[in-house]
Amino acid sequence: MKEQSYDWLGKSPRQTLVGLLAGMMVSSFAVKAIGRYLGWDEIQSIEAKLSSNAPKPNEPKLVLNKPYEPNKPAEPNYAANSIDVNDVNIPEPNYVNGSIAEPNIPAYATRISQKGLDFIKQVEGFSPKPYPDADGFSIGHGHFILPGENYKIITEEKAEELLKKDAGKAESAIAKYAVVPLTQQQYDTLVSFVYNVGEGRFAKSTLLKKLNEGNYERVSREIERWNKGVVKQDKGYKRVVLGGLVDRRKNEIELFNKGDYAKD
Repeated sequence: MKEQSYDWLGKSPRQTLVGLLAGMMVSSFAVKAIGRYLGWDEIQSIEAKLSSNAPKPNEPKLVLNKPYEPNKPAEPNYAANSIDVNDVNIPEPNYVNGSIAEPNIPAYATRISQKGLDFIKQVEGFSPKPYPDADGFSIGHGHFILPGENYKIITEEKAEELLKKDAGKAESAIAKYAVVPLTQQQYDTLVSFVYNVGEGRFAKSTLLKKLNEGNYERVSREIERWNKGVVKQDKGYKRVVLGGLVDRRKNEIELFNKGDYAKD
């Protein structure tokens, strides 16, 4: 029996074309059938899921044995921003009455200094025994003897104790009536002034008015005006200029303006 030839080239063009189309149709149906048999739809579903979980272009790819660290910031360069403490200029603290004032802020006083107390000692002098003063008697460093006090003779230690007590009353008056800041030398001057004239006269004075207006220059002129005292004469008491008060006011003005604690 003669063997049949399957050489498509030996056929006519029309037969060749028909044969090719038939073969393609058979191949397409065969592939689909095999895919369904092998779970082709499931394979496509798995491929779609894998495609959706693929890393995005800007995200780092996973590397074995290395944790996933998206957008990790760069390590800071501390050495570049370091400061040598030896190059920093730190101002010395400003001590006022045992406390530290804020740097670059003027220090204002609220208590008399020891130099201020020594200044009052100089302008008042010291007397261990009572001496006539205005309409009564004083003792020590100008302590006016109050009713009920019976001082016959005192030591300098006792005189300083009375001085500090009386200076505290002057400080209370300044805290009560003065509303402007005062440097230590200005504050010590006012304590000396109030110590001498008393709280009542200070509260009603033009000096206090000008002080609270911030007119420090006028305060000096007002201090100078308080140079009179009451003295007993044949026809009674009279207010006259006293040389001791003139000198005291001059020293207080020097202290207020220049910080000069030395008595002339």
